[in-house]
Amino acid sequence: MRGLVLQFTLWTLCLMCTKSTMAQFDRDWKIFVVPFSHTDVGFTAPVPDVIEQHRKYLDDVVTYIDRTQSYPVESRFKWTIEVTWVLEDYLRNRSPEEIEALMDHVRAGRIEIAAMHFSLQTDLAGPEELVRSLYFAQALREDYNVPIQTAITNDTPGFTWSLAQLLDKSNIPYASLAMNSFLSDFYSTTTLPNLFRWESQNGDQTLLWRSLHPQWAYLEGAIWGFYSSYTAMERRITAQLDKLAADGYPYDVVLINAATGDNGAPNLKISENARMWNEEHSTSTIHVATFSEFFDYVEQNLASEIPVFRGDAPNWWSWSFAASSTKGFLESRATQTILPVAETFASIANSIVPGYSYPADELRRAYINNLLFEDHNLGALDPAGNAPFWERKMAWINAARHAGETILDEALDTWSSIITTDSDAAIVVFNPLPWERSEVVRLPLDDPHVAALPDFRVLDSETGAVQPSQILPSTNEIAFRADGVPPLGYKLFYLNARTETRPPPRALSSPTLENDAYRLEVDLATGGIKNIQEKMTGRELTRGDARFNQYVFNGTAPSGLQVVASDSGAVLQRLVLQGMAPGANTYETEIILPAGQRRIDFRNRYDKRPATNFEGVDFFFNFGLPGASLQYEIPFAHVRVFEDELSGFRTNHYAMQRWSIVTGHGTSAILATDGPAIHAYPAGRFDGNVRLLTSFNTGGTAYRAGVGPLEAGFSLTSQEGEADPVTATRFAYNFNIPLYARVLRPQQQGTTSAPKYTFISVENSTLQLSTLKRSRTGNGLIVRLFNPSSEAVEATLLFGPEIRRAAWTTLLESPIDYVPVNEQKIAVPFEPYEVRTIWLDLVTPTHVQATPPVKEILHLQQNFPNPFSRHTIIRYNLHQHAEVRLNVYDVLGRRVSQLEVADQPPGQYSHSWTGMNQLGLPLASGIYFYTLEATTPDGNRAWKNRTMILIR
Repeated sequence: MRGLVLQFTLWTLCLMCTKSTMAQFDRDWKIFVVPFSHTDVGFTAPVPDVIEQHRKYLDDVVTYIDRTQSYPVESRFKWTIEVTWVLEDYLRNRSPEEIEALMDHVRAGRIEIAAMHFSLQTDLAGPEELVRSLYFAQALREDYNVPIQTAITNDTPGFTWSLAQLLDKSNIPYASLAMNSFLSDFYSTTTLPNLFRWESQNGDQTLLWRSLHPQWAYLEGAIWGFYSSYTAMERRITAQLDKLAADGYPYDVVLINAATGDNGAPNLKISENARMWNEEHSTSTIHVATFSEFFDYVEQNLASEIPVFRGDAPNWWSWSFAASSTKGFLESRATQTILPVAETFASIANSIVPGYSYPADELRRAYINNLLFEDHNLGALDPAGNAPFWERKMAWINAARHAGETILDEALDTWSSIITTDSDAAIVVFNPLPWERSEVVRLPLDDPHVAALPDFRVLDSETGAVQPSQILPSTNEIAFRADGVPPLGYKLFYLNARTETRPPPRALSSPTLENDAYRLEVDLATGGIKNIQEKMTGRELTRGDARFNQYVFNGTAPSGLQVVASDSGAVLQRLVLQGMAPGANTYETEIILPAGQRRIDFRNRYDKRPATNFEGVDFFFNFGLPGASLQYEIPFAHVRVFEDELSGFRTNHYAMQRWSIVTGHGTSAILATDGPAIHAYPAGRFDGNVRLLTSFNTGGTAYRAGVGPLEAGFSLTSQEGEADPVTATRFAYNFNIPLYARVLRPQQQGTTSAPKYTFISVENSTLQLSTLKRSRTGNGLIVRLFNPSSEAVEATLLFGPEIRRAAWTTLLESPIDYVPVNEQKIAVPFEPYEVRTIWLDLVTPTHVQATPPVKEILHLQQNFPNPFSRHTIIRYNLHQHAEVRLNVYDVLGRRVSQLEVADQPPGQYSHSWTGMNQLGLPLASGIYFYTLEATTPDGNRAWKNRTMILIR
């Protein structure tokens, strides 16, 4: 017996010794390992097969979670759904019982739903398109009462600056980024820590983690061995933790992206390995976790230690995506412009025209199709799958653009139908932007109401003044200047038969175009601009080498172009050259100089031949501005090249949205684009030569979407001194979003006879409209505005229809607080570079009173995670100013903890609770209740309570 006792004692000591030996790390590590599948749309298999695989994966996830509930809590299986596109499909194809089983796990914190619909090339997405990538997440919150806390964008080595603001304004506090090192020098050049608070240009912040490993990124779980044998995993984890310590990693907690592969299946091995590790190691615990569990731990334990970094992260892949799929990218850019315009006019038509139904479903599908094209994948793993993949990808973007154009046409036709005209045919000109505009409008002469007139003049319906007009014989159009078209509204112009003879059309006598602001000379051989002179200052804007608006293929410009059309009249001067160009079957360049405007437009059309070898197509704009600097627009922000990027993102290629500003020698030039957007420069050096990379091929990267008829449009203006982003924004959006016109028959009978009308105007403001839409619930309208200025503004919104109520909302339309309405106006303060969203209840002929979005004083969310063992987050929205008390009670009704007693303004709030009582002692496992009470200054009182479960 004594021998058995001795043997047992020695065995126990040996086990203790072994366990102690295994735990020889420099700190007690908390290893949060997050399993998920990286969604690569169409990469590993055809798209229908990929989505069907993910559907089955979620079934398996539910099974694995149930199977491991008897495991210790740290090693129970968990899963993160990387993109909501996968979940949207699951909800369409599973029974209510299966859906509820999955959502139960989400509410309990065993499954996390990440916020974004796809892993996007965020810098190439349009501003409103980025917002819509988060909309389905909000629908899930509301429909299933689930938390959405983390945004994930994987693979793509870059993330646009405004994402930090958009997430913060969507109540999404966390972001995880696992960036591919292919074609990227990020990991070899960056000094960014893995964990930091990322601050947007407007000052909002997101807690961000970037993956550890330069080669494995979202697959780094593999090099840690989580899906290997236990012996291999133990060896690899030890090596990785020792490396982190040697590299000076400062924390005791680390996050590991453990994707099972590109469209990989869930693997239970990770839980089995974690359980064995935790059984054999008394310290350094593996937590099979979700992303938000890691971030919640950081906020609870390390919040004051996290550094803040501010700047953009230009995408190392933007040149590859945009320039190797030129046709698709140009279609996407056009769609990003047309969809917000279409839904703006559809919202107005739905408000003022009885019988017009707002196309909510069609618009949502169009945005999703645009996002599908913007997904980061560029092709199939199997080269044989590239052609069908690109056929599908182009079908998405073509469908999105077609939907936008169809909705826009129907909305404008509907609005036009209610406008009364007199005895003359009329032109109604619509303005979708929030400022008044005076610009050139072109109409076809073969329109029946125009063709019926032997000759005519264009009259301003308000003043009766004759508008300058001119016939363009080569296009069979009339061009006229539409003055004073009001914001988000229309203005009428009449076609009045004229008795005097119209002067015959005139052609240019030389390759020189001139108006009050500029004189420019065109190189007839290459189509480039030799020089541009500012007439007021005499300053030359170009370098005189004809490399301005110059098409260049592998360093070679076109030659031998011929003049095929030219016009010179009261409205504009125009020159069109055609011929052959290297790399293209045909090439045409059109230069337009409008009268009375500081603006030069360039329109280039070419039929791109398929790529067979290394090649590149660029458009050059060589400015003669010594000491030039460059800044450019990105979604809801702008950056100074080489100054505003985060460490590791000096990429040689920079994706602008709609404008760039070149400033030098006391002059600024603003260059707007409606397509080509990739600035290409050697790292850290800008010499005033703007090179826009338009098409690029190396090793077969130019897919079928990179060839065929292509069009690249640009516009130029200039000013003395330094141009500001507000001026650049207005100029670029005027170029990208035209005035739309419809010809109305004489004596049309409608419900309005106003010569002009404004639905909404923005007074005393620099604000840019992102969109005007019906709310997601169909109740009221949503207007989203952006302040591109470095200055705070106090703008005023003035309404054509009567306004009952208005309310601030989150970016995703969740109500915050009412906005006071005063005599058809609301005051809307904006901080610099801020995006804000406002709900509107307008009195219109087609809508009864909308249900107010702010129904209650407060909204208390379910805590997350729930159940919990160490800490949980309690979030609530306060809709009115109130005195707030947040308390925790046990099942006997005894208060065990008071989390908040404060006087608080409207807003979103959160508290972390660690399961401690008021004395700081841990509470026992069990059911607890948390109650939120709010009392407003006028004595109104509200309270809500919810249940949570603590498991020790």
